[in-house]
Amino acid sequence: MPKRQRNRTGGPTWEPSQVDYQRVLAEQNPWKITGEAPASWAPPVERPLTALLTRCLQTADLRRFQLVLGPRRVGKTTCLYQTVRQLLLGGVAPRRIWWLRLDHPLLMQLDLGLLLGVVRDGVEDPNEPAFVFLDELTYARDWDLWLKTFHDERWPLRIAGSSSATAALRERRLESGVGRWEEQYLAPYLLGEFLDLVEHETSIPLEATLSATVAAVLEAGWDPAGIEPLRRRLLLTGGFPELLVAAGAGTDDDDEVSMLLRSQQTLRNDAVERAIYKDIPQAFGIDNPMMLERLLYTLAGQITGLLSPQRLCQELDGLSQPTFDRYLSYLERAFLVFTLPNYSGRRGPFSGAGGVSTSSTVWSVTQHCNAAQDP
Repeated sequence: MPKRQRNRTGGPTWEPSQVDYQRVLAEQNPWKITGEAPASWAPPVERPLTALLTRCLQTADLRRFQLVLGPRRVGKTTCLYQTVRQLLLGGVAPRRIWWLRLDHPLLMQLDLGLLLGVVRDGVEDPNEPAFVFLDELTYARDWDLWLKTFHDERWPLRIAGSSSATAALRERRLESGVGRWEEQYLAPYLLGEFLDLVEHETSIPLEATLSATVAAVLEAGWDPAGIEPLRRRLLLTGGFPELLVAAGAGTDDDDEVSMLLRSQQTLRNDAVERAIYKDIPQAFGIDNPMMLERLLYTLAGQITGLLSPQRLCQELDGLSQPTFDRYLSYLERAFLVFTLPNYSGRRGPFSGAGGVSTSSTVWSVTQHCNAAQDP
């Protein structure tokens, strides 16, 4: 039974018992009983990253841990569950695979070393290490130092982790992660991945080279018009799997308008506001997230345009240049903005060292939901 103590007011205070922890671990690791990952957690259509993670985790001479990074809502947790399924299908014993969702109210109170110490003690043969999947990794205290310890002390563990707070994961890499873990980036769906998701066969002939493939496509007379509605759906929903699955065919104007509005609202609430008002402030300690949001939407309004920091600082009520540079780097680490240095092929008085100028081209996830800020 759970332990009860008296709090300051004299009433009972609940404390979890060993049975409670065992129940949580059983709920998070159902394959230890069933021998398979639930289909609702690991959909059958896999992203290419699943195969890469499976291969990296099973490579004996590659001791680096794997951290999956990417914007919110792109399917990072789903990709990890699909990796669990591939390990099980590959013959890995269910007892060797552990899943720990570290934002669970019981687990987030425990040190990561204590949790994985239990897993390590259960490893019978060092040549058969345990595979540990750490979801919402940044909820664990000192998670980066613990990963460093696991690696340097050669614990018999193969670790893959992820977190919705991607900015925090990227911030700790320079301090502890070099040579100890690798970052794998999961982007929103590309067109080819989306066609696989909806099981749409394209029957495009593939040859050894791009030029040969183009020639074969032209010779076969392949008509791309058949995928036009799907391409529009991908562009309207932004390539996020949850929105792609929920969207309809999008063949008429009303469907497209409602699809766009739903996607804008979801992305603004889940991908943008949580990153701006939760992830980045927690990771970097900023005290003005509203200015950060203004900067984000200002950048989103000039997609693929040249960036002028001086002009943007004036538009943002005199934001200082150092603050602008810091905020832009935070947005990049949260995968909300990407900058492309302006390249010049020759050195000269108007080009930076190595031909890289101070102007940048900006792409932002908010190009899709920028209109959502209007009522």
